Amino acid sequence: MIKSIITPIATIILICSLAPLAYYFNFGHLSISDKPENWGVFGDYIGGILNPILSFSAFIGVLITVLLQRSQLQQTQSQLTMTKEELELTRVELRRSADAQAQQIESVNIQNFEATFFNLLNRFESQIAHIIRVYLEKEVKNDNNVPSAFSFDRDIRYCGFEHLRYQLYKYQKYYSSEQYGGDNPERCDSEEAFKGMSFIGSHSIVIETYFMHLKFILDFIEESNLVDKRKYYRVLFSELTNGELIFVFYQVLYSDDLHELKPKIEEFNLFEYIGYKGLIDNCVDLNKYSLSAYGKNKAINVNMEYWLKQKSKKSMQSTADASAN
Repeated sequence: MIKSIITPIATIILICSLAPLAYYFNFGHLSISDKPENWGVFGDYIGGILNPILSFSAFIGVLITVLLQRSQLQQTQSQLTMTKEELELTRVELRRSADAQAQQIESVNIQNFEATFFNLLNRFESQIAHIIRVYLEKEVKNDNNVPSAFSFDRDIRYCGFEHLRYQLYKYQKYYSSEQYGGDNPERCDSEEAFKGMSFIGSHSIVIETYFMHLKFILDFIEESNLVDKRKYYRVLFSELTNGELIFVFYQVLYSDDLHELKPKIEEFNLFEYIGYKGLIDNCVDLNKYSLSAYGKNKAINVNMEYWLKQKSKKSMQSTADASAN
């Protein structure tokens, strides 16, 4: 920077010194004049030579100043660009750090949730096994329709709800029979059978206790801040025996306690693995949920497709008969 300024100044000084030097070499042998008019002529000579040079030098100086300012502006702009890029990199890094921290927090929250969730499942199994052992063990052991393995909690749950499922059939069969209804008994449907059987003695205690504990786990999932709740609903339902699924099926339909669970069942395919032959009215009952509730259960989808076709044919035939009459 200093060299670029000194060089033009030295050049200007050198050019300006040419005028007196030229005068000296041409008229230096003469004596110095004491006449004012001679000095005036000398001044005009010097001014005539130096004025254009100085004016041009001033122009060059202004031009150099502009160029220097332009260079400085470019440097400043370059520095601003670098600063902007550094700020952008810093912002990206901060965003990555924030995302990583958020993921870490979410991971910790999921781990905490899952630890509690699986503890609840274990506690649920032991509590249900205990209540079945207390209120239904004698009945189950006297029921020839179901095994009576009471060694493990899982076996107890299975045997207990298989027993309750057969009791549901017996209730429905009795209240649809001539023994109860006379010569022309009205058929007891699944709703009447489920509601009636659910209020019988020890059965009502077991069923009420079961759904109280189940609802606690469902509320725990629903009240969490998890984004993907489907996985945990499906894990919970995969832990239920088929007898339990049958009772959940009817409890959601025919009670107010779990009625809000129906949309979740249909959205998350929670009855995908239900044994539909355990239902009282099979396809009639299955039709009370959207087919999405059964997911990829091929047997249910095939049977429902056939049943709906037959139902449509009967409806069309009834309409045709009514029109003919």
